[in-house]
Amino acid sequence: MIGTTREIISRTLSQFKKKNYIIQDEGSFYLINREALQQELF
Repeated sequence: MIGTTREIISRTLSQFKKKNYIIQDEGSFYLINREALQQELF
């Protein structure tokens, strides 16, 4: 994601959280659905 704005990164992370690909806990992110995330990205 090099060259992207903070807004785009925040929006992408929010979408991943809504789809339950990741969870956020006190500033850290945890991948909880690796297969679904891989399908989304590739």
